[in-house]
Amino acid sequence: MNLGLALRKQGKLERAKEVFETAIRIKPNLVTARALLGFDSLTAGRLRDAAEHLEAAHAGNASNTEVNHWLGIVYYELGRYSEAAAQLEAAIRTKPEDPDILYYLTAAYSKAAGQSRNRLLGIAPESARAHQAMAERASASGWKDQALEEYQKAAELGPGILGLQGELGDLHASAARFAEAEKAYRSELEKRSGHASLNFRCGEVILKQGRPEEAFTFLNRGMELDPALIDSYFQLGQRLSEEGKFDLAEKTFSQLTGPETPIQTSLLAHHRLAEILRAQGKKKEASQHEKAFKRITRQLEKAAKRASKSQPK
Repeated sequence: MNLGLALRKQGKLERAKEVFETAIRIKPNLVTARALLGFDSLTAGRLRDAAEHLEAAHAGNASNTEVNHWLGIVYYELGRYSEAAAQLEAAIRTKPEDPDILYYLTAAYSKAAGQSRNRLLGIAPESARAHQAMAERASASGWKDQALEEYQKAAELGPGILGLQGELGDLHASAARFAEAEKAYRSELEKRSGHASLNFRCGEVILKQGRPEEAFTFLNRGMELDPALIDSYFQLGQRLSEEGKFDLAEKTFSQLTGPETPIQTSLLAHHRLAEILRAQGKKKEASQHEKAFKRITRQLEKAAKRASKSQPK
């Protein structure tokens, strides 16, 4: 354990991680090792790993303020807002003027957002988190210029704040400033390379700039990290098709026809590809996808019949 802490102080994080992982195999509820592994997983965007380690640390010491703080952030990122609020409330009792904790508490308490935001601004009005909160409020109100100004102030004051560049990227993307959005997403990914949604969003804005091969690297990375993003992948192809960007739509749907793709999604992708190609007069290519669509349909029908026969009468 002491070796891991020493290595961490020397900046040898990967070696320290190995030492901590060895330590928790011997003693699973070792609070300090679990807490540091959880924090590093959070920083890298590996949220489920972070939750596992920090929950174990919390089980070992429920009053550890840092664990409460970090676990609250993990729950917030996972969309478990009531649990996030409970952890952040525990942390704020011993650190009542911490801007970072107050920011996440504000976000978790959506129904009490105004009151929580005022608390943050009153305690640390010139903190990075305060400017980030004001940026989010401006963005939600449609005041994009003001939101951009506040995000820039927040970035200047807190360049290492997790999520900040990602939100700035979202703002740029919503205004079709795709190059600026890409820059912000890439900056965030330098800190959180394992964040599925960030990879996907970065790939989307790169694709909209007409660089499909580079874009698919990010999009596929996002889907590998979170297979649930396959629905977003399909919807991206749909939007591109509706916008008349048939070449990009074709390339996007083609990514969803491989053997690793769930069969229902592959079926729909072949169907959309057949429609897009036929509309462009590419009858031969369209026919190939129509045949694939029919082949998969027959496979599904046979599977359904087998399942029906196996059911007890």
